[in-house]
Amino acid sequence: MSSMDPQAAAGDSPGSENNGHGSSEPSNGNGMLSTIETRGNGVPALGWSYGPPARPEILSAKASPPALLHAVRRRWPLAIGLGFSVGGVVAGLLWFLIPVRYEAFATLKVSGATPAVLEKSASGREEFELFKRTQQQLVLSNVVLQRTLAEPEISRLSMIQEHNDDPVPWLKDQLIVDNPGDSEVMRVAIKSRKASEAIKVVNKVVERYLSEIVLHDRELRLKHEETLTKTYQNLAQDYERDMKSLHDLEGVVKVSSSEAAQMSKKLAFDVLNEQISRRHNLVNQLGDNEMAIMLMEARRDNPEETRPPDAFVEAELNRDPIITQHTQRLSNLNEALTDMQAKAAHPETSPQIKRLRDAIQHTEDALEDRRNALRPQLMELQAAKGGPGGTASQMSLPLLVMQKAHLEEVLEGVQKDIGDKADALQRLDSFSEKVAARREALTMSSRIMNQLGSELDRAKVERLAPERITKVDDAALANNNGDAIRKYVAVAFSFFLGFGLMVVGVAFVEFQARKINSIQDVNDGLGIRVVGELPNVSGRTWRRIKGGKGPGVLKALMAERIDATRTALIHATAIDPPRVVMITSAEPHEGKTTTASQLAASLARSGRRTLLIDADIRNPGAHRVFDLPQEPGLCELLRGEAQREAVIHPTRTPNLCLLPAGRCDLRSVQALSTSYLGTTIAALCVEFDHVVIDSGPVLKIADPLMVGQHVDAAIVSVLRDVSKLPKVYEACERLRSVGITVFGVVANGVNDDVARHGIELLMAETPESEKTTA
Repeated sequence: MSSMDPQAAAGDSPGSENNGHGSSEPSNGNGMLSTIETRGNGVPALGWSYGPPARPEILSAKASPPALLHAVRRRWPLAIGLGFSVGGVVAGLLWFLIPVRYEAFATLKVSGATPAVLEKSASGREEFELFKRTQQQLVLSNVVLQRTLAEPEISRLSMIQEHNDDPVPWLKDQLIVDNPGDSEVMRVAIKSRKASEAIKVVNKVVERYLSEIVLHDRELRLKHEETLTKTYQNLAQDYERDMKSLHDLEGVVKVSSSEAAQMSKKLAFDVLNEQISRRHNLVNQLGDNEMAIMLMEARRDNPEETRPPDAFVEAELNRDPIITQHTQRLSNLNEALTDMQAKAAHPETSPQIKRLRDAIQHTEDALEDRRNALRPQLMELQAAKGGPGGTASQMSLPLLVMQKAHLEEVLEGVQKDIGDKADALQRLDSFSEKVAARREALTMSSRIMNQLGSELDRAKVERLAPERITKVDDAALANNNGDAIRKYVAVAFSFFLGFGLMVVGVAFVEFQARKINSIQDVNDGLGIRVVGELPNVSGRTWRRIKGGKGPGVLKALMAERIDATRTALIHATAIDPPRVVMITSAEPHEGKTTTASQLAASLARSGRRTLLIDADIRNPGAHRVFDLPQEPGLCELLRGEAQREAVIHPTRTPNLCLLPAGRCDLRSVQALSTSYLGTTIAALCVEFDHVVIDSGPVLKIADPLMVGQHVDAAIVSVLRDVSKLPKVYEACERLRSVGITVFGVVANGVNDDVARHGIELLMAETPESEKTTA
């Protein structure tokens, strides 16, 4: 927690926990209990709530036209591309499939799923479409057409005689095989000036298709069943042979592959490890005993050296929590007095200034009384311990000598027990990896054999299932459907329908992500305050080309927008605004590093000494923003490999320093959960007016939740058209659940055309010399 905690400045009791970071009883600035605000359906008079807190309606709202328009805006290239593609494909298919001439056709039923006697498995739409397209091509296959043309009654027809030089390709071109209305009906048709010949050709093509293709598929299934039977029999023989080989192998090597043997050996290992751990503890106790004997002898020979120095006593006094609290309160009151004197018209007669001076005097008296009361106690306690860093013993020197002898005797017994258990472990039945592998292979073979047997039984039963393709009607003449107007209308309608459906489909799929469309979605929808907006930086290259003034306009607009966030942060409270602020996000790549660096630069521009800490040690990026080295940094500081002065780097921005992430490892990640991080941040608050921490994403790692225990407030960065409302809400709830105050949200990528135009006009009126200076 930062040293500028408002509750600590207000004079909380020494044993109380900070309400901003994990306290179960919230308090106001005067230390009194305040009503807990609930989000559930509760009793208004008492503030009670029942059940989980109500989620914002925007997280479950149905798709609305504005929301779908925003979704299309984000995915308009995909929506238009798919719309044109699908609309064009559908229109093209209808152009070729809708008949415009007189024709004869026969119909067949193609089931959407394979008929089965047992449980029927659902067939996917794509599989069904593929099956239908395959059958359409099989109707037009050479084997079907050649057998059809080989029939004497077909070869003598006039329409065939006209193309007798190459009848198979011609017949393939004339036949129409389709599925009207995308149904389970397949239609085989042909166009001809003679209706009787068209009927004969269609009937014969259908007959040959059923005999050459459908009946042939049934024969293939019977052959497949015979293959399954032979394979199953071979597997059964191999399984019996391998089982016998396994038994022979176990008898030869005299080992067991059972789980009981493995468990016995594991228990023996655990007992041995326990005794080894006990021996380690005894060795440590014996070392402590010997050290205590040495200290007792030193105290006996040199009693005057145990008196602690005054500097050590002063250091211990400064570590007292009550003295620390009084010191912090005194610093806050002095700062408030300075601000109030600067603002008051008559400082000498102001009652508020008088009350602050009385509070300062009262705090100074309490601080001095506490120091005078603790100093004798500390000197006496340190003298009893044998000086600074000494260890007081509750036992006399003879008792310590007796304890040493007892520990050496117990250690000798434990050492002997370890040797006995190690010998017993070697005599245990060993586990044979070869036998285990052989048994695993047998288990796999048994599983495969069972699956194969089930498939064989199913195949035998499915012989009774009906065919998937059956003839419905013989060939008949179709109505006169050669009206060209209907064809054009159908093609145009299919194109616009396919285009519209694809656009709406893309918009609906994109809406399901529930990305942030505007700051109102966060402010009004989620109920989270938006404390700042940053412009979209994705078009920097285009703005650089346009007029040569894009980067300057973007920089000025970025500074103006982040200054508003800085003002809201500084004036959050009247006396003690947040000094340690953590910038985080729900997920990666949502602008948190940009927000943190810009906010730190804005605080520095206002004349406040500011430190930016890159606490996203797993994926650091702040050092690249300021073109500084990544290490040494926070990781080295947490591991104790570097001092604070060595890891804090000044930047080109006045009053702004950077503490980079450093080289991350497991020790650095574990150190985030220790109190050393809080102590370090508290020490940095003495050197800097504000500390801005760039932390990792909340929903990906737990680092922000640990870092947040030492900050005054957290700001969540979101990116328009990228951040998702459920993720942002979950991140804020997760921060609040561990006692971290969510100050608000900074929205990146907002529409800034109006503000950009104003900045451009302002920069156009600014002389070049002032621009260069700025």
